[in-house]
Amino acid sequence: RPLAVSETKVWRKFNLWWLAAPVPLLVVRYEDLLHHRERTLKRVAWFLNGCRPIEGTPWARGVERASSEASHRRGPYRPRPKNGRPRFDDDLLQEMTHAAGSMLRDFGYDDPRGL
Repeated sequence: RPLAVSETKVWRKFNLWWLAAPVPLLVVRYEDLLHHRERTLKRVAWFLNGCRPIEGTPWARGVERASSEASHRRGPYRPRPKNGRPRFDDDLLQEMTHAAGSMLRDFGYDDPRGL
């Protein structure tokens, strides 16, 4: 339990550091790669291509290949619950949400139980 809260604080500090870093930055959520793969990969390719259009470039072909049906069939890694129980109880989720501050909401996570 203390480890989960401590790691949440580390996650928060790590993300705040990167968001303030004076470097080009693109935030990509894992869930967006799963549920909106092509759109998200196009955004990543656009960013890596110097914020220029990717149509007709090797970037576009890479996005098409990575967004193909065969690529989707592999599916994401899904951790198994320990002993059939959820990984985090409601009290721990509340502690972790508090430790994360506004970061969860800032990244679009309105309901931490979905994590």
